[in-house]
Amino acid sequence: MYLFAEQVHRLKTLERYGVEYAVCDSPLPLNIIYNNTPDELFDQLVMHEHAKFDNVDYLLRRNDEFISIDGRKETNLERAKVKDEEIKAVLEGAGIDYTVISPWETDKVLLDLKMK
Repeated sequence: MYLFAEQVHRLKTLERYGVEYAVCDSPLPLNIIYNNTPDELFDQLVMHEHAKFDNVDYLLRRNDEFISIDGRKETNLERAKVKDEEIKAVLEGAGIDYTVISPWETDKVLLDLKMK
């Protein structure tokens, strides 16, 4: 819950200072996936806060050949793929539109934002 609150605070601070775009690798809905104690009210709060922003969501297509051991929990490919499906389920269950891109297409994000 603390990390979620901190993230919302940061986003609202950026908004207050007139920042137009904030790009992050862990959008608010991921708090639902990584919450150690699942709670329906917490999930509702996460989605409520997410909906307050004008979001453009992307999902990076996994490159099975590359698994980084940089401190992330999902260094096991099979477990990482399970998380991928959980993320899709949360996004789709909440009716959140997202675009799937490969790690080499991240420039698409900037092009999409220019069009807004």
